[in-house]
Amino acid sequence: MNDKSHTVLEIDGKKTLPLYSLIAKVPEGGIPAMGSAQCDIYYKEPEYAEPEYAFDSLTMKRLEDDVSEAIRYVERWISHVGELHYFFQFKDDPSGDMVCNLQRHTEIISALCDSKLGIDTTPMWTVVRETVFLKEIQARYRREVDPDKVWGQYARELGDVLNRMSDARETARILSQRIVNLLKLRAFEDSDATAVVVPWLESGDTLSSGFVLFYSYSHCDECLRDELERHLSSLKREGLISHWHDRRIEGGEEWKTKIDDGLESAHLILLLVSSDFLASDYCYNIEMKRALERHHAGHARVIPIILRSCDWSAAPFHSIQALPKDGMAVTSWSNQDEAFTDIAKSIRTIVGTSRGSGGTP
Repeated sequence: MNDKSHTVLEIDGKKTLPLYSLIAKVPEGGIPAMGSAQCDIYYKEPEYAEPEYAFDSLTMKRLEDDVSEAIRYVERWISHVGELHYFFQFKDDPSGDMVCNLQRHTEIISALCDSKLGIDTTPMWTVVRETVFLKEIQARYRREVDPDKVWGQYARELGDVLNRMSDARETARILSQRIVNLLKLRAFEDSDATAVVVPWLESGDTLSSGFVLFYSYSHCDECLRDELERHLSSLKREGLISHWHDRRIEGGEEWKTKIDDGLESAHLILLLVSSDFLASDYCYNIEMKRALERHHAGHARVIPIILRSCDWSAAPFHSIQALPKDGMAVTSWSNQDEAFTDIAKSIRTIVGTSRGSGGTP
């Protein structure tokens, strides 16, 4: 046997195996007898302890006024889904109250996103739909007089649902983190002095009054990016800015998720333009495209910085004022320190003007 350890639960005084976990855990030779040497027995009663959610004007007003409470609602959603998926392995929801509670929870987040963020929450509703399918399949199987006769059909149906659910839950998880990050950003934009902790900043860093810079660049230009970051260090020490780029991603972290989070929550997005940047599908088609969407929506400010000479006259950002002065590439200056100093002074002016007006850069 490949796997001799199986979780067995006693539900309503009756030993039972987790239904959908069997599909992935059935060893060669079939399922071992309960209580045999090949089967470890554990007892754990599934519980549903989620608070009852109310989708009404009072709740929405409270969440719109209290960003911390809104963030808790969003962060709790993934746990709520996981709690239901575990519960439905062993028990049913004959009244449908649990599913309705999840639907109300999702409605609250959807309404919050519509009113404050303009974010599509379809991935969350996909998870809700698949959760209903899971519940129905499990309940139908439990009602069978001879469940062994329909095991094959049950396993196929459940396998299809679980495959869809796995992808949907991961998409919804990424979306929920994006919502949390944007709620924190909005809280920062709405307040002149509120400190907002941002998860991708270095330990101890906060957004007390500084703007987050996101560097979109080709790794071929990493040395020039490092030099630019050094010239901006005075702004960082003064608490005016903080940096984010992909070299901050630690080993084991999901790089695409971290990059997406950094891009979505940045105030200033620096496009470090070169021939390699323009040739990079990821920089050009993903990072730059999303950066310009946020720029045109007024949620962030894009600043093209021309590092090396290249033809960017037809690029989507060509109408945005580029740095350094006159859009002259950094490497074309006789003294590159002067070019970086010009960029640093311009960013200081942009940040200072925005702080004075209390708005987005």
